[in-house]
Amino acid sequence: MSNSSKFAGQLKQNNIQINNLKASTSLTEKHMVDHEKKLTDTVNDFIEYQNYELKKHTENLSNPHQVTKTQLGLGNVLDVEQASKSEFDLHTEDIIRHVTNTERNTWNSKETTDGSQTKADKALENAKAYTDTHVLNKSNPHGVTKTQIGLDKVDNVQQASLTDFENHKNDTTLHVTQTEKDKWNGAQLYKLTGDTGAHKLGFAGKDIYQELKSANTTTFYSNNTTVNNPNSASIRGIQIGQEGYGEVFGMANDGTTWRNTYALDIWKGWRRLLDTADISPTWNIVTLINGAKQDSTYPFKFSISCNILWLRGSFGTLPSIGTSIAKFSNKPTQLIDFIVPTIGSYGTAKFAFTTDGDIRFDGMSTTDNTSVTRVSFNIGIPLW
Repeated sequence: MSNSSKFAGQLKQNNIQINNLKASTSLTEKHMVDHEKKLTDTVNDFIEYQNYELKKHTENLSNPHQVTKTQLGLGNVLDVEQASKSEFDLHTEDIIRHVTNTERNTWNSKETTDGSQTKADKALENAKAYTDTHVLNKSNPHGVTKTQIGLDKVDNVQQASLTDFENHKNDTTLHVTQTEKDKWNGAQLYKLTGDTGAHKLGFAGKDIYQELKSANTTTFYSNNTTVNNPNSASIRGIQIGQEGYGEVFGMANDGTTWRNTYALDIWKGWRRLLDTADISPTWNIVTLINGAKQDSTYPFKFSISCNILWLRGSFGTLPSIGTSIAKFSNKPTQLIDFIVPTIGSYGTAKFAFTTDGDIRFDGMSTTDNTSVTRVSFNIGIPLW
């Protein structure tokens, strides 16, 4: 058999198989279409039924699944009437019933029973340990002083022996007797002088009358700044007196002595006491100034007696008018003018004794002033 015959036979056989397969496939396809239609109808019926059941289920408001309040997270909620919003607000704003953060923190910080007991146990343990240590401390832990134990007057020095004490106790030179105490206690207690022995009272710049009125018996000092001082010199004196009465004696630096009496708020006034120099005065050479010349035969002298300035003698070479020829420490209470005779030409020379103690030349009235060689004094000038 040729190859072409074999091929044709095989091809025929293949066509038969193909046709058989097509017929089988056609039957299968029809079966599948029928089955699909039936399945579709069944599915549609099922879907329709399910939709009906689903709609009925979803429209069921009677809790078809039996859901509980616990499943909804409301297991603790009671089926009771609820408060209104206004009631709720009133309640939430009630600060008495509710706890604040401050109160909560305060209460939470309170000691617990267990904590308190722990601390108490620890404190007891520490106290016992401290007490044991303190009891054994012999180094004066409380800082006790000698004053606290009644020994504040005791010095930390070696004490005298009994023999030394007895010798001291029996030493009559060192110790005072009752007789001596009585003598000293009976002595004058009123101070007449200052602590240094100088005057007790100073009246510089003060009124001596006012200061002495209430001073009783005392010693004092006054000077030219003292009101109602007897003169311009510094005075040291004593008053013997009591309230409202007094006898005052003052001794001045210029050698004068003064006294005054005070009685019933009235001062009698200062009176100078005369001494031997006043009663039997001495003559002293006057120191001339401003060109005036002493006369060698009749020198110009002065003496003070009974509060009077006596001038005698002569001097020449008169200065210009208005010039002082001498100065005295004794001063009058007012200006005193006086004249003395001139020598060499008949006439007088005029002088003034000023309150500053100056003897001032105030001019001449003579027949011939150029012939005057000197002036002659023999005059007393009161100083009061």
